[in-house]
Amino acid sequence: MQGEIVKAGDPVLIRHVTTCVYLGSDDAYKVKNDFGQENEVQCCNYSSKNKSQNLSLEREGRITVDVPTKYQLAQNVFCLQTAPDASYARPIEELAKFDLQDLVREIKAKVFDRS
Repeated sequence: MQGEIVKAGDPVLIRHVTTCVYLGSDDAYKVKNDFGQENEVQCCNYSSKNKSQNLSLEREGRITVDVPTKYQLAQNVFCLQTAPDASYARPIEELAKFDLQDLVREIKAKVFDRS
């Protein structure tokens, strides 16, 4: 379905062009950023463990080597969403207020708390 139109909310698999590995996101890997806690996205094929009959199907000409034959698990499935209304298009003012000195103070405070 490469090159097809994707509607908002449809499940999609996103593949990294250079490595041909699907993007995945696991709940075990969380990242804190300006928007809160989010899942980290990495290149990882979370696929089913069953053995597929690749060589047999290739020999018969039913598939080629570039066709994936294992099912991708839920960690590889993404749904693209759109904003509910136009008010979400405004810039986020809190992000512009970030200062490097604030970051240094925050790191110093965490180091002080842990030592």
